[in-house]
Amino acid sequence: MSRKYYVETTHSGRKQWVHPLKRSHSHSHHHHHHSHHHVTEKEYYKVACGEWERLVEKEQELEKSNKALVLERDTLKIALANSQGDTHQYKTVVVPQLQEQLAVLRSENHSLRRYIDDVGDRSSKYYHEMERLEGRVKKFECLTGELQEENADLKARVKALSKQLEQSLTRRVTDLKKELDEEKGYYNNLHTKWKELRDRYTDTLNVLDARTRKMEAYEDILRRRGII
Repeated sequence: MSRKYYVETTHSGRKQWVHPLKRSHSHSHHHHHHSHHHVTEKEYYKVACGEWERLVEKEQELEKSNKALVLERDTLKIALANSQGDTHQYKTVVVPQLQEQLAVLRSENHSLRRYIDDVGDRSSKYYHEMERLEGRVKKFECLTGELQEENADLKARVKALSKQLEQSLTRRVTDLKKELDEEKGYYNNLHTKWKELRDRYTDTLNVLDARTRKMEAYEDILRRRGII
């Protein structure tokens, strides 16, 4: 929430920060014997330069923290999307292809076993061929197992990244809310002090106005009696 502040020059020439408040207009009518004073609200309250610099620094820190949070969130989202893409690629393309190849090799192996049984005199040749094919089957089975492990690791990474993103966002939101609540309390305290000063100022003006009217009445009585 942005606030506007202005620089004011006092009668002594000193610079000070001021914050504009509700505007009010005053009208003064001056007569020879009577003067009427109308009480007006102050149009601003003063903020020390050091206090103003602290508020600006606090706002810059919050903005910097927010940018860092957005960057962290975007980075985690990209990592999450990449992990999900890799997982989808293994599940939908690589693993099905390997399973299909494995099924074909098993079918070939089964056919060769039957052929070896039918042709006993070529048992040695087909036996070696069978071993070769079985080696290929085991190789693809091993590769499939490794890919399944990688798939499980990717799932775990996706879950961890999702949890990390959620915890990070929750923690930052909580911290920002706490900081905003502190700032709100600070501004409420300033506003309360300003109201107290304004009320005291108004009471003082009322007392002075009453005394002035009483003195003018006394002067009028003395003047009519020829004392002054």
